[in-house]
Amino acid sequence: MRALLVLAATCLSLAACSPQPNPSASTKDVADGEKQETTGFLHNANLVQPDWVPMGRTAEGGDVRYDRRSIKRDAAGIEAELVAELRHPDAHVEQFETTEVTETVTFQRERFVYRFRCGQSRFLVVERRLMGNEEAIARTITYPVNEESWRPLRDGGLAVVMERPACFAGKL
Repeated sequence: MRALLVLAATCLSLAACSPQPNPSASTKDVADGEKQETTGFLHNANLVQPDWVPMGRTAEGGDVRYDRRSIKRDAAGIEAELVAELRHPDAHVEQFETTEVTETVTFQRERFVYRFRCGQSRFLVVERRLMGNEEAIARTITYPVNEESWRPLRDGGLAVVMERPACFAGKL
């Protein structure tokens, strides 16, 4: 009897944590004229927290990890993308110069958006974000995405560590 009560309490607890349906859920038209039912669940992408997976440490004692939820692959499985984070043990400083001003940015975390050509050992960096200890982004640097931007993977680089989860996670 006690086990039955514990099971019932567990089920009720889990039900309370489930997403609540949106009372305004409906259907919407899809491009080809079919109706598609919306999920009806309230969702705000900004509230979804990253799911960081630790991948190791740097020689200077920093942490390396990637966001499992950021992995995207094209339909053919040729290209994959993920967000990686490098947490430095100490603050780093970089200067960015334009013709008019020099900006000094102090940061302790870097986030990289990597894109890989799976099976070809090639990658490119789409974006680099410099951040303090919190989520605030001090500077975002975007890079060109073209054929000349692709580089070979090299031993010891952060991209080498990130290729496997980007290209092969869930395909073991």
